[in-house]
Amino acid sequence: MKIDHAAACRFFSAEDVCRWALAAYYQASKDIQPPPGEPWFSEGVAYSGPASFAYSVHWRFTEALNAAAVAAQIVCDHGTASEPCQWDDSDYRDAVLAASSLNRLPPSEKPGNNVVELESHRV
Repeated sequence: MKIDHAAACRFFSAEDVCRWALAAYYQASKDIQPPPGEPWFSEGVAYSGPASFAYSVHWRFTEALNAAAVAAQIVCDHGTASEPCQWDDSDYRDAVLAASSLNRLPPSEKPGNNVVELESHRV
């Protein structure tokens, strides 16, 4: 029998990763929208672009991962090759714990979202 030594390191499941990724995607979609009443294009320039969306997805996913680390009371190992852990900072930890929406799966999309109506394209 093969021993999975990495199992002791995994403090979240694959399903958690999928949930966080979906939540990050949907929240990033909201993040790049202009404020209510503001146009998407102003003087020929878009309010947001692909880079803004990618940044927001990355940031939202990282927030969810950090929230899981805080909840699991994971102590940062600053000797690792990864980026420095932010959740060791008490102010950051309190802010992450206060953001309870990070761990919820977003509602499914409405059937009409991102779908071109067929009626308008009939010949």
